[in-house]
Amino acid sequence: MNDYPRVIAAIRTSKDLEAAINAPTKAVFLLSGDIRTLEEQCNRLNQAKKQVFLHLDLVEGLKGDAAGIAFAAERFKINGIISTKTTCLKHAKDAGLIAILRVFIIDSSALKTGIQLAKACKPDWVEILPGVSPKIIKRAAAEFNLPIIAGGLIQELQDVEEAIVAGATAVSTSRRELWTS
Repeated sequence: MNDYPRVIAAIRTSKDLEAAINAPTKAVFLLSGDIRTLEEQCNRLNQAKKQVFLHLDLVEGLKGDAAGIAFAAERFKINGIISTKTTCLKHAKDAGLIAILRVFIIDSSALKTGIQLAKACKPDWVEILPGVSPKIIKRAAAEFNLPIIAGGLIQELQDVEEAIVAGATAVSTSRRELWTS
C-alpha cells in the first residue's frame, strides 16, 4: 500500500461504497460482491483514486486460482488481494498485486498457525482480527515482522489510536465515521 493509510474503509454495501468514495481514506477493502458487480464498484473506487483490495474469500463467482486472480487484476484494476488462503496470496503476488494475509488470532495456537502461513506465502501485509487487543497487536507485529493491519471490532477513534500505538501500521473498519485518515 502506498503512503500507508492509517484507516482503511471496509465496505460491504452500496451505501458503504458511496461513503468510501466520498471519504478521505485512501484505501478500501471490498468485503462482498460478486463477479457481476465488482467491475462497476472497482471502477468507481478507482475514479475516486482509492487503492482497492478485494477480499477474495468473500466474493462470489471469482475463483482464487491464477487465472481468476489475473482476471481480477486486469479487469477490475485492483491493487491487492486479501485472503486467508496461502495459494490465493501466492497467485496475487505472481500477478503483481499486494497480498494481505488475514489471520484470526483467537489463541496462541492461531497466532502460531498464522506465522506459519505467512512464512509459506510471504504476504506484503498481515491483517489480524480482532483488532482491538493492543497486547495481541504488539505480539503479532513482533512475530510476523511485516506491516500489520488491525481489523475487526474497531468501533471508535480510541480503538484506532490504541492499535497504532501497539504496532499496527493501519486499521480496517466498517465504521464510516472513522474513515477520516
